[in-house]
Amino acid sequence: MNDRAEAVILEGVAELITDPALGKKLEPTSLSKYGISGGDGSEPFYRVHPSCVFGLIEKSFPKTATRWTFDRG
Repeated sequence: MNDRAEAVILEGVAELITDPALGKKLEPTSLSKYGISGGDGSEPFYRVHPSCVFGLIEKSFPKTATRWTFDRG
């Protein structure tokens, strides 16, 4: 389902993935979802370590707003 009224917002620290083996592993998913592979090093891959995530449905906000927090401790 592609509904822009249902949002997930992720906050955290992004890290560039430099391991070529991991890039190759992510390549098929990236190609099918975004139309680019990136596994050959032509596009960067990032990993996000979340600190906080928000989920909401616009029409029923703030009743549907949910927040998750993560401790990287």
